[in-house]
Amino acid sequence: TNINSGESLRLLLRPLQRLNQRLTHMIAVANVLKGTAFGTCLIGATVTGDEPLIAQTSTASRLSKLKAAFELSDFDVEVLLLVIAPEIDRRYERLYAQLQQHAFGQEYRKPTIALSLNVLCPDSTRKENACHRFSPDAPLIQFGLIRVGESAIESERTLTLDPIISRYLRGLSVQPQRLPYAEMSWPDKIA
Repeated sequence: TNINSGESLRLLLRPLQRLNQRLTHMIAVANVLKGTAFGTCLIGATVTGDEPLIAQTSTASRLSKLKAAFELSDFDVEVLLLVIAPEIDRRYERLYAQLQQHAFGQEYRKPTIALSLNVLCPDSTRKENACHRFSPDAPLIQFGLIRVGESAIESERTLTLDPIISRYLRGLSVQPQRLPYAEMSWPDKIA
């Protein structure tokens, strides 16, 4: 089934709405901790309905096809969603910068490993279990779906989406590249 660009973006909207809820909650908690807002927020509290961001994603979506083709976990797909969000709407960069400034005292406009774990994992046990998803042999890194930046501090390493994967998820045309020494090909499940 060939899905056009508009349909691909529409299929990303539901999981992005869930991401928005989690980010809004994280900003509220950060503001309370910083002392710029008052409210009853518990550290580690999560948005109600702690199901994965992709729980209601159509099986026809490109996220679902990537998940099947590369045998990604729900967490992996959520990381892809977190990383592509600023490419769909630049306001995510400001949200990420605000959240990460609270954590690191620096402004990171791209998501970091720490932000991914904080937004996507509701408790410390899940964070600890998810850390290995950023190792070199984990599917996201091994297959080059995302790139992990350099930093002396592991948790501050930024995450960027491979441009071809970004185009694919946004429903734009992706032509396999033919080079004199290599040829890029897609798994049959997502072609």
